[in-house]
Amino acid sequence: MPLRADPDVVAALRAQLPEDLAHLPLTSAAEYRQEAWKAWTVRPPANGAYYPALGLRGAAAMATGFMTLGGLWMVIAGPSSSAGALEIILTLSIFGSVTVLLAWSKGKSNRKARRLQERNTVLSDVSAQIDHEVEQGRIPLKPAGWEGKIFPPL
Repeated sequence: MPLRADPDVVAALRAQLPEDLAHLPLTSAAEYRQEAWKAWTVRPPANGAYYPALGLRGAAAMATGFMTLGGLWMVIAGPSSSAGALEIILTLSIFGSVTVLLAWSKGKSNRKARRLQERNTVLSDVSAQIDHEVEQGRIPLKPAGWEGKIFPPL
């Protein structure tokens, strides 16, 4: 008789998964791993030329921010000229707006990356617990009749 998954163990594992991962099968390690690898997210690696947490939007926000601050300094410390005041105010408003939009966009992107990393952590933690339950004999490694590949743990 093939080993069946312990319903209490499956319920405890299911309670750890967020709603967007609730569809993952938890009745065998092979089924979980196959679907969990599909849900796994790989971030671009950081290197000397590109750091994902800063990125191009972050660098552009810094550049426009410095230009805005430099322009403000010129307005405050420089000689006053009413002829160019409108152009300076308009230019500073544009640079300031671009800085805020770029910083907001990069912040939103970083929050999404953190959520995906947290999701990967949950997938990995549940995978380790499933492996432990397989060793204890409470969940089968693969279901009866499984002919597919058994993926490595996350």
